[in-house]
Amino acid sequence: IDQDWKNKEIICVLDGSSREAEKTIKFIQRSFKEIDLKYKVIEHGGACKARNEGAYMATGDYLSFFNSDYVALPGMIRTWMEAFEDNPDVDFVYGGYEYTDRNVNSYPSEEFDPYKLECYNYIDCGSPIKKSVFKPWDENCKSLQDWDFFLRLVKAGAKGKWLERVYSYSAEPPRIGGLSDDSSHNWLE
Repeated sequence: IDQDWKNKEIICVLDGSSREAEKTIKFIQRSFKEIDLKYKVIEHGGACKARNEGAYMATGDYLSFFNSDYVALPGMIRTWMEAFEDNPDVDFVYGGYEYTDRNVNSYPSEEFDPYKLECYNYIDCGSPIKKSVFKPWDENCKSLQDWDFFLRLVKAGAKGKWLERVYSYSAEPPRIGGLSDDSSHNWLE
């Protein structure tokens, strides 16, 4: 809400009914009328389904799939939009992120290289993309969803731009049993 980039919309997709979350969203809608805030409650289907629903509702030219455990740093959207303006040939921009717990190292990233991306993940799902290159998230993917998503974009021809040491947001450290926890039990042969 407090980002200095004015032309934005916020879409909250509640993955399953939550009266408390709906109350909070309605309070924000009443309190901050200048913010374009929409929400939708869906039957529980997981993060990928929720991200797809949000993308289908979006009216802008850029998408960011901002998870509920992220905290936007000041100037985040401005940083992203300036990077797109300075690099009109790219389809997404990305960097690492900090953890909200200062005792946990940050999650760095690295220069865009399609081959390296096939070997390991270094792009987080919160990184913004041009809506024109959006490919729906695989709703059957149980873990490493951001890796799968960006691999499919790149294989379809999308090009990324690393923001080097710029961190746009912070995130909670991985929770036991969460999507970023040891996901090897979800891997296929």
